[in-house]
Amino acid sequence: SPNSRSKTSLGLVSIGSGRYYPPGQDFTYSYRITDEAGSALETSPRTRTYLDPRIQWETLSDGFITVYYHGGLRSRAGTILEATQQTLEAMGRVLEAQLTQPIRLIVYNSYADMAPALPFVSATYESALLTQGQAYAEQGVLLLFGGDRNIRGVTSHEVIHLLVHQAASSPLAQVPPWLNEGLAEYGNILPGAEYDRALQAAIRRGALSPLRNMAARPGNPDQVILFYGQSKS
Repeated sequence: SPNSRSKTSLGLVSIGSGRYYPPGQDFTYSYRITDEAGSALETSPRTRTYLDPRIQWETLSDGFITVYYHGGLRSRAGTILEATQQTLEAMGRVLEAQLTQPIRLIVYNSYADMAPALPFVSATYESALLTQGQAYAEQGVLLLFGGDRNIRGVTSHEVIHLLVHQAASSPLAQVPPWLNEGLAEYGNILPGAEYDRALQAAIRRGALSPLRNMAARPGNPDQVILFYGQSKS
């Protein structure tokens, strides 16, 4: 009340300063209220999905799968949903696994819209490689550039990463990057030819990377395409 002499303060507990959080991730929060006498009240936890606030999102869902799209492009969202379902059915048989947790596919119509939502990379790396899709397995989130001509293939590749994570990852052991990317291309319902061309060119030059050097994705953009080609092979 206006006549009250009590003081009120609000503090926010940091949820990871400097960390990157992809659009589509869930946050669980609660309030803890303490009065001057030291009595405390904590509210029940609530969960909210963080979405890019620059865009008015629409959704298309089926079971565990939700596609977030904008600009009224529902037909493209339907194509992405269908590619996701087809991939999960085919690779589910290979991995003997099924989707057990919800996944969200956040689809941007232009790369200019998508770029600010991605984690920071150097200007050199970004100019050499255009990010078509990015999987965040822990959060069950995919970011996709919906304007890519091979959106079905991009979707398929990234969805397999989520399935592999749910099927095989554990706190004690992680799937090696070459195997993760290799499976994603092996099961891709519409793969491109770029990785195969890079592999054949490296074979002719005698420039393949030893498997022991493929424990991490290369930092050199020129080596990334070959890494994918070798992983697929």
